[in-house]
Amino acid sequence: MTIFSMETIEVSEAQFRQQLWRWKSVGRTLLNLPKIEKRDHKLRISVVSVDNITCYSLKKSFESYQQLLNWYGSILDELE
Repeated sequence: MTIFSMETIEVSEAQFRQQLWRWKSVGRTLLNLPKIEKRDHKLRISVVSVDNITCYSLKKSFESYQQLLNWYGSILDELE
């Protein structure tokens, strides 16, 4: 059995949006797509590529869930 390690890349907001657009274009709901994690008292958001090879992590971090979810909600509104 081969163990596969996914590459993680930190990306700009534009690159992150591009990954979300790719998921939307293949019919995936974007509401439950991203991974949100807390590191060093900051919240980070990431999404896996459509081909499941790369994890795209937004360079920007957030102080609170409210900030992160407001930011992500505005992106969803734009993409819908």
